Amino acid sequence: MKKTEKIVGLLLCVVLMAFSFTGCGNSGSESSTTAATASTTEGTSATKAEVTYPVKDIQGYITYGAGGGTDIISRAISPGVQEVLGCSIVMQNKTGAAGGVATQHVLAQPADGYSLLFNSEGVISFQFMDIADISLDDLIPIMVYGQMCGVLLVRADSPYQTFEDVLAAAKESPGKLTMGATNIGALPYTVASMMQQIHGVEFNLIEFEGDGDANTALLGGHIELFICANATSKALVESGELRALVLFNDKSVEGFEDVPLATEEYEEYKQYLPYGPFFGACVSKGTPQEVVDILTDAFIESFNGDAFQSYLQTSGTIPLGLTGDDALKFMKEAQSTLAYILYDAGSIQVDPSQYGIERN
Repeated sequence: MKKTEKIVGLLLCVVLMAFSFTGCGNSGSESSTTAATASTTEGTSATKAEVTYPVKDIQGYITYGAGGGTDIISRAISPGVQEVLGCSIVMQNKTGAAGGVATQHVLAQPADGYSLLFNSEGVISFQFMDIADISLDDLIPIMVYGQMCGVLLVRADSPYQTFEDVLAAAKESPGKLTMGATNIGALPYTVASMMQQIHGVEFNLIEFEGDGDANTALLGGHIELFICANATSKALVESGELRALVLFNDKSVEGFEDVPLATEEYEEYKQYLPYGPFFGACVSKGTPQEVVDILTDAFIESFNGDAFQSYLQTSGTIPLGLTGDDALKFMKEAQSTLAYILYDAGSIQVDPSQYGIERN
């Protein structure tokens, strides 16, 4: 009888060991198979329920098209995440509705951590921009890994030497100065709305498909001003083709150390800044916390890796690396800033408070 029990015990051990090696084909890190321990309020450790994850490839849905900022940074951070998890993340671009198409697709999948949303700031605006009935509460942020800020650009031979010169000209001739813009809610339009709220100035906004087209128009003398993302404009400023008059941020960023900060020039900007495009990854609400923890650990390791840190530096992206409650707080503050700037400017008609968005 004892011999039989020993045999059964050995068989059970073999079965358990076999299950422990299932996954995506690679061992990955310890965090990719079981959740880490959590500290209780008494300072002791309580083991969370074991979860086997991942056991198959993860699908990664990028909210914008190939070659854009969201696409490039998403593909920059994902290899390190794959290495930690020990499985593939199948990256695919699912465009449309300012990220709404990809977000709705992810929300329609099981909340099991196998559908990752690689997003930009578009996710904060779906409701008040009447794009989709999707709230931030429908998502769990894994990480917000980087951000950009706006910079006011002119041609190298522009008569405007300072931010004050631009404001003076705009006040003297309301609606005359031509400024590049993209869609409502994008960075150029949003910062122009900040300027309108603070200084009472208006510009003749000329719409373009994106930053590249607007910068080309500025270089060609077809417009006089453009508010561009710092990372997109960095090379043109360093080459001397364009001049940066003011940085719409509360601290200096690499490549723009000598450019005045809007918050130093005018204290009123402190209510809005820092603000700018940001990039991150989310999963659906309802995803098990153990899975969220495993993904978060993997993103943290990838974020801190040499490859991604090198990317952040060369691209001009401002490092953030926010996770958990810090990431959610950041996204909600950005949402409030954007929603009320547009509401106060009359660009949207519905009070953001109707969507539970509080004013910062």
